[in-house]
Amino acid sequence: ALNKQINDMEAAASALIAMEADCQDLRANEGTGTKRAAPSSDCMTDAGDLTTLTIQGMSGRTLAEIEPPLPSTLNGLKGAVSSLLGIEAEFVKVIHGGLLLTEDEGLLDAYSSQIVTVVLDSSAAFLWDTIRNPDAHQLTVEGSHVRCPELEVDYINVVTQAPLPAGRHFVEFVMHYKGDEQWCGVVQDKALGWGMKVSGHSRKFEGCFYYCGRRSQPGRLTGHGHLDPSEMIPFASVGSGDIIGMAVDCDHRAIAFSCNGQVQGTCTLPPQGPLYLLTHVDTPGDHVELRRQDVEDVPLELMQALNKQINDMEAAASALIAMEADCQDLRANEGTGTKRAAPSSDCMTDAGDLTTLTIQGMSGRTLAEIEPPLPSTLNGLKGAVSSLLGIEAEFVKVIHGGLLLTEDEGLLDAYSSQIVTVVLDSSAAFLWDTIRNPDAHQLTVEGSHVRCPELEVDYINVVTQAPLPAGRHFVEFVMHYKGDEQWCGVVQDKALGWGMKVSGHSRKFEGCFYYCGRRSQPGRLTGHGHLDPSEMIPFASVGSGDIIGMAVDCDHRAIAFSCNGQVQGTCTLPPQGPLYLLTHVDTPGDHVELRRQDVEDVPLELMQALNKQIN
Repeated sequence: ALNKQINDMEAAASALIAMEADCQDLRANEGTGTKRAAPSSDCMTDAGDLTTLTIQGMSGRTLAEIEPPLPSTLNGLKGAVSSLLGIEAEFVKVIHGGLLLTEDEGLLDAYSSQIVTVVLDSSAAFLWDTIRNPDAHQLTVEGSHVRCPELEVDYINVVTQAPLPAGRHFVEFVMHYKGDEQWCGVVQDKALGWGMKVSGHSRKFEGCFYYCGRRSQPGRLTGHGHLDPSEMIPFASVGSGDIIGMAVDCDHRAIAFSCNGQVQGTCTLPPQGPLYLLTHVDTPGDHVELRRQDVEDVPLELMQALNKQINDMEAAASALIAMEADCQDLRANEGTGTKRAAPSSDCMTDAGDLTTLTIQGMSGRTLAEIEPPLPSTLNGLKGAVSSLLGIEAEFVKVIHGGLLLTEDEGLLDAYSSQIVTVVLDSSAAFLWDTIRNPDAHQLTVEGSHVRCPELEVDYINVVTQAPLPAGRHFVEFVMHYKGDEQWCGVVQDKALGWGMKVSGHSRKFEGCFYYCGRRSQPGRLTGHGHLDPSEMIPFASVGSGDIIGMAVDCDHRAIAFSCNGQVQGTCTLPPQGPLYLLTHVDTPGDHVELRRQDVEDVPLELMQALNKQIN
């Protein structure tokens, strides 16, 4: 579907895009009225003269082989693949002849070719395998959490169901409890990670890992099989409550580790082969959680360490990569012995003949202006930007002359140019603004959750701190409680979203929104200012417990909404201008959560609706 929508796109290489194209072909065939056979039972049956069935991935690599008798149903085949690969059947899609198989009737043709291709949902790369692990009966796995209260052996290695997809990934291993030893990292041979098959101290334990140290002893980088012992550098000790961060680039085959945000070291991975995530438990109280994070949220220092590990890096094009390159240059300059000035206080000071200071974004667009007297410290400048833009100071980075400012001594030169550039951490685009909102004192914001127990007015609109970055995004608005009306979507003018400034029913309320309906009444698509009333199509009513999904393409200016997984409609956004996320609360019990999801996890139907809007 994505290929057909985007002109001049190269042939699809990723499993997801290929699956979308195949699904579109299948729907076209179904439209001709082809009869569907009712699914038969999942018992095994001999398929005549057919011999071994080869299961291959999208790359053509053989994943497994199934001997006759072969499964008689699609669900049976998925179950067999699940058992062989250790991947839950729901994450397995079967393709044959360029079509996604959804019914049993296509199995015989697939078996005749002796080869079927499987597409593995990327979610399986971040879920623990309890299907093939021989010691799974000793484990308790709940979502991304793994415990071992029934531990009978010395240790158990636990790996994920599928290898990491291509590209970059960022995960965290949260040590809720660590009793003794612990390894966290990536392993190439999934079988080596199962149960007690290979000890972390064995040279057969091939991969790259953060060894956490025994009890409170120091940790180290380990990577038996391809690392020289001299490369196994010391790492910080890891104990209960600590968090190991891991950034991995599957294309450039590099990995970087941190402990509680502090970079520990990097490692070059073997040049080819799959990469499965691995953790290790070896006392009954051990409890590890695997958190899949957005790659855009990799801490700057960890991303820099990963980039430094990757040779021949292309010139940076995005704001984030440009900032990383600047930081790397800065570190080189600091290494020459340049004297650092001690930070002064954050009081305001007149900077001589300096006039208005212009604050601009990476695109060159003016974001704000600061009149003298100007802040005398970098933290003071960040605080001023924070107050003007409604973005927490920790998400503001200041650049001047191609360098990231980290000390106060560079401020005078920056002020002399009368322009400084700020880079806004993308996290700010998914956090609610309580700095500039005039009704913030009535709100209770905890992370991505917003409530209004102290509501004194009719309603409060709440917007995010920064606009969405370029590209595609997928978020969910979770209605933990909805008392009356609710709008969720994007607004162009951040100020219009503050407090009671503009009602959702006003034509001045410009943007594109899912209006959830009053109490149990139907909802609708709204977008005053650029949508004709005839385009405000009906949507499903939204109540407490429901989830609004929203996929938005900031480059092609399109948006698509769903309710509890069912596509509701799409809308073309105004051709230019920033896009802030918005929600609305208007009863004291209202409780909305904003969930930032990986764009790869957009449901297929919602992505197809977004693509159809872009044409």
